[in-house]
Amino acid sequence: MYRITLIVFIGLSILVNAQESTTQKYGVYADYGLNMHSADFRALPGIPNCCTNFQEGDGLGLSMGALFEMDLTSHLFLAGRLGYTDLSGELIRLDKTTVIVNNSPEEGEFNHSINANIQAVTARILAGYRITPNLSFYAGFGAGNVINATFEQVETLSKPSDKGTFADENGFDTGKRTRNEFSGDIPELNSMRLFLSTGIGYELPLNSDNSIRLMPEVNFNFAFSNVVNSIDWSINELKGGIALKYVPQSDKDWQIIRDTIIVRDTTTEYITENKQSLKMINSRVVDETEKIEGNTKIITTTIENKYLNQVLDPSFADNNSTSNTNKSTLVNGDIAITAKGVDYDGNLTSVATMKVEEFISDVIHPLLPYIFFSHNSSELQPKYKQLTNTNSFSENTLINDETLEVYYNLLNIVGKRLIENPNSSIKLTGTNSNTGEEKDNTVLSQSRASTIKNYLVNTWGIDANRIKTEARNLPQNTSNTSVEDGIAENRRVEIYSADNQILDVIMAKDTLRKSDPPTLRFMTEYKGTGDYDSWKVVVSQNGKVLKEYNGNGKLPKSIDWNLEQEQTTTPRFDAPLDYKLVLTKGSETAEANAQLPMQMIKLSEKAINKVGDKRIDKFNLILFDYNSAEISGRNSEIIDIIDSRIENNSTIQIKGYTDRMGDEGLNERLSNSRAESANKALSKGNAVSKGYGEKIELYDNNLPEGRMYNRTVEIIVETPIK
Repeated sequence: MYRITLIVFIGLSILVNAQESTTQKYGVYADYGLNMHSADFRALPGIPNCCTNFQEGDGLGLSMGALFEMDLTSHLFLAGRLGYTDLSGELIRLDKTTVIVNNSPEEGEFNHSINANIQAVTARILAGYRITPNLSFYAGFGAGNVINATFEQVETLSKPSDKGTFADENGFDTGKRTRNEFSGDIPELNSMRLFLSTGIGYELPLNSDNSIRLMPEVNFNFAFSNVVNSIDWSINELKGGIALKYVPQSDKDWQIIRDTIIVRDTTTEYITENKQSLKMINSRVVDETEKIEGNTKIITTTIENKYLNQVLDPSFADNNSTSNTNKSTLVNGDIAITAKGVDYDGNLTSVATMKVEEFISDVIHPLLPYIFFSHNSSELQPKYKQLTNTNSFSENTLINDETLEVYYNLLNIVGKRLIENPNSSIKLTGTNSNTGEEKDNTVLSQSRASTIKNYLVNTWGIDANRIKTEARNLPQNTSNTSVEDGIAENRRVEIYSADNQILDVIMAKDTLRKSDPPTLRFMTEYKGTGDYDSWKVVVSQNGKVLKEYNGNGKLPKSIDWNLEQEQTTTPRFDAPLDYKLVLTKGSETAEANAQLPMQMIKLSEKAINKVGDKRIDKFNLILFDYNSAEISGRNSEIIDIIDSRIENNSTIQIKGYTDRMGDEGLNERLSNSRAESANKALSKGNAVSKGYGEKIELYDNNLPEGRMYNRTVEIIVETPIK
């Protein structure tokens, strides 16, 4: 037994060292329940007994001990348990006979019993699967060493109940209604207990950082070893209880808050040409400090940026120029740019100050399992990230990326997960638009599927036998074939896998920056008569460009910057936002500049000032069937994840969106139906749901993947942090 226990825990130790980045749990457990004795013997070895045959018995017993768990993937984990268990129980057999009382036959009954008192030390090694983040199933192998095994045996005359006694071996009346009374150590004991173990449990967090968890559980142990070497007698266990687990807050479990302080040093240089510019000439980190409060680690970095600001010498300035317009021969009139806010309902609002607040957030990026192709082409588009060296790729590098940037790594995510799950396989279905040159061109469809397969085989080293390809014309779930947007969406390769882990969501712990207003709309104006070749709108802060829009030809009247959807470009400092409109013709430019004050509320400030805060978690459901609001498939699994994050004090907002295809009114009704379906699917909380249709463009409607991701239901769960 000791060797088995040692092997079990040496194996766990090796795995711990090999998986340093995985979550580990330590704890204790206590279970109580039924010991089910199964037997097929007449008597214990060397112990007289008149029983015809013992077959079954039962008892109640306690099990308790220590446990260890280690996550292997987001769903799989390995566990070990070492503890004490009480296997005691009573075997009973009633033998009926006929007895003669006063020369008359009567029914007689003999009660044979063996009361066994058995305790053992056991070790179990288990493999588990998380059905949801809280609900888990586990199974494995157990071994034990019996440390105590005694018995008490007695045969009792139970009928007739009011008369009769046993005789001794010489036929004399003993005056007793019992016989064959023995006790002591169980003879020929098998000290080794071997069994299979399985169970199910549900974890409940007990504190805000989820480091202490309580798990009610039910488990069953099936023995395949006997209590006594020479007879059939085994003990199965059905027990329920609780496990108390502790998750150490290692470096990867810290709530990391990064605060960056920019010290700006600007030197002004006067020039004689009317070409104002602001250039960064040097940037360096001058200080970095670390402060710990509870499980929050605040890392403050101070960066010194040196700029050279070149401006027109006042002696050369045009007396008629204005502070916000640089005129050239290009423009015969003024150009202007202003900023307005757009609220969640799509209404235009005035904005005097841009406000951005940081929150702790869990964000789910659902994976769109489609790769899109250009017209009549099977070449992978450059927007999809293609690697030459896969060793450094990790999903962890994607946690701060926007949804579409994560999607553009789809093939690398699939490749990595196929390596991590060597028994999994995928199917690639190539399709075409079935119009024009692609009409009935399944050869093109097959070529598209082969392009994806070749990348996974040649770059990621996936065995070709694990990738099945097939070709068809239109996809099974066809987009509208009468409009160009739908035609483009039908040119794709679809990825399928029976293993949900291959196309599972990307879940990221991140800092969410919530802006007010959520969208800035830049209103542009050009009153001149002169011609221009190109235009651009540039937004910057502290000299760093946050966002740039540009194009050739006619200047758009308005440009929307959706800050909440583009977290990587959201302002991060209190410095004002500088934005400008630039028109260009050849070497000539005209420029209009403006500024918007900023208010930044950082996590570090709220932690230091102990201001009441909240966690904001964002989830998205995608891949609804055409014109359907049904919650099914992967969306149902995401709903389960969301349910696990909702607490009694959480508030929930559900927002439905569509792409630009179809009737605007129908789109709004469809998005509202999908939002309501998501609301009904949630088992917790009181949510407010609303459909916005195509009013708000979350992603670029000019891209097929953008339109697919726009057909979404966004669920936002806000939970106060104590």
